[in-house]
Amino acid sequence: MIPEKMRVVRLKSYQGIDALEVVEVPTPKPGPGEVLIKVLAAPVNPSDLMFIREQYGFVKPLPAGVGFEGCGEVVASGPGLPGQLYVGRRVVFGSQGDWGSWGEYVVTSAQIVIPIARRFEVEQAAMFVVNPMTAWGMVEIAGKEGHRALIQNAAASALGKMILALCNDLNLPLINIVRRQEQIDLLQSLGAEHVLNSTHPDFDNQLKAKAHDLRATLALDAVSGTLTARTLSAMPNGSHLILYGSLSNEAVTADPRDILFWGKRISGFILNDWMAEKGVLPLLMALPRISSSLWEKMDVKIQGRFSLDGLKDGLRQYERNMTAGKILLLPHASQAD
Repeated sequence: MIPEKMRVVRLKSYQGIDALEVVEVPTPKPGPGEVLIKVLAAPVNPSDLMFIREQYGFVKPLPAGVGFEGCGEVVASGPGLPGQLYVGRRVVFGSQGDWGSWGEYVVTSAQIVIPIARRFEVEQAAMFVVNPMTAWGMVEIAGKEGHRALIQNAAASALGKMILALCNDLNLPLINIVRRQEQIDLLQSLGAEHVLNSTHPDFDNQLKAKAHDLRATLALDAVSGTLTARTLSAMPNGSHLILYGSLSNEAVTADPRDILFWGKRISGFILNDWMAEKGVLPLLMALPRISSSLWEKMDVKIQGRFSLDGLKDGLRQYERNMTAGKILLLPHASQAD
């Protein structure tokens, strides 16, 4: 039975964690092409932290829903397919419009909902949209553009490890950039052959030598700031850098000569745009391949599970140490782990 009211996290102003509050609102009704999902679990991603500080690519009218993905059960559908076919199904989903996944229920477009088998564990499934789909989408771009090798930074992140797994499966050479020795050891244990420490005094020369030796003409940049310029400058002429995050909270920098004279370019990647462009049917057809490449390897470490009321504590814990694992929000739980 669908309750008349639900609890949900709302952002009062774009001032970060302290601007979040838990409120009770009428449970929304799905419109045409939409579904209503009972949220079982939703993760915290760096993009969520960017959004609540007005550092993301869009803003919503305030008070705003927060949370970009989750796992749940479709309990109602508006008019139209495929939403009506999803009722009663367990799904992974991306959020869209005014609502976010950080609440007991969410309304979202059926175009960014993917049914999954109940054998898949809910907590891992909750993280199957943003990171795995982003990894898949960018590696797909690498194939379409004919790149023979890639570079990625933030390589020890959950997403970085997924990109590594895909490249290993495809025998696609990958240069991984990290900041600490223990991250080098971790990635090498996962099969990484090329790992560089960006704090090493000879990092720029090391990166240039490897990029030219492997013909690494595509870079996946989650950091931005000066690392963008250093990476682009190290790459061969005609290279492409895809910016998909800003962990440094710094503006992108680049040497104008790289762009004006040496044919290098920078573009952006937004997951919702890529998923909408792909369409539901191609995503469903690709799901078995994505699952075989990533799901069995996924096992993302979870450093904490929190109720709606404990969310602020969870966010602060995540900010202190993102590499310790993901934070999960369990909207129907009464307390944190």
